[in-house]
Amino acid sequence: MAKKTQNVNLLMECAKRFSQKPWYSVDWLNALMGRLAFLNDDEVNLILDLTESFQYLGLNDFNSMLHNAFNKIPVNRLNAATRILFAPLKSPYYTVEEKKWRKRLRAEGWNGQIMAPPSKSCDFIFRIMQIDYPVKYQPYAGKIVICTTSQDVESNFIDGTLVVLWDDFVGSGETAFTAIAGIQHYLYVNGKTTHENNYVVVSMCAMQGGIDILQYFNLDCFADNIYGKAISDDIRYSAAERAQRISFMQSAEKKVVRKALKEYSLGFEQSEAILSIMDRCPNNTFPIYWFKSQHNVAPIFYRQK
Repeated sequence: MAKKTQNVNLLMECAKRFSQKPWYSVDWLNALMGRLAFLNDDEVNLILDLTESFQYLGLNDFNSMLHNAFNKIPVNRLNAATRILFAPLKSPYYTVEEKKWRKRLRAEGWNGQIMAPPSKSCDFIFRIMQIDYPVKYQPYAGKIVICTTSQDVESNFIDGTLVVLWDDFVGSGETAFTAIAGIQHYLYVNGKTTHENNYVVVSMCAMQGGIDILQYFNLDCFADNIYGKAISDDIRYSAAERAQRISFMQSAEKKVVRKALKEYSLGFEQSEAILSIMDRCPNNTFPIYWFKSQHNVAPIFYRQK
């Protein structure tokens, strides 16, 4: 009876605590309770504390965030550019996973004709940006060329060009760096040499760690919202308390999403993100929120619906 009463009290607390959040619903509450059921009090309190600060970005946020991020590019850099190319942050080359995707298509009857890498979230963001493009980016309209592919970038690139690459989220920085390296290589093999200062990344939001990695390679990333690690960078707690909270999270992961531990413990590259973009969690978000549970309980937030 005590356990049942405790569960009812927790349910009521969660309903009261999160009812005003944009993601709140009865299904969401049931998913939260389903995962908390396997945790001890310390782990439950940690998840509730993190969930209080969880960032959920909806479609209505996108355009203003993209424009705010673009406005962080130094004006003198935009003015100095002979041409400004807008393109999605996407490599022209296939990743290992995309090669598997092509192999599956062949098995299903695809004839092998050339096709672009599969659509990514940056393609969607790029289309959203273009809705208000003539108005919000008017001061540079005479310089801007919309490029949907790396082929477009290559054909429009001239000396002094600034390539602005658009995305929704920069996490560890690995994907962004790989994409830029791919675009740079594609231009090089087509006779055009570019340098790091020819590229900037514009993203709705980013992890500080990802921005730091790109800056290490002399690449700039501008984002409207910039996040630190949700536990390790939380200065409300001492170093010892933060280490203890990390151990609570790792213990919770073992109890609920054990298969996530190899690649995604604390989020990809231990990013410790607490973020979802239109019901799609980046893999940098703590996996207890989105990874498939060994107990077959629904995710608190989805990575893909």
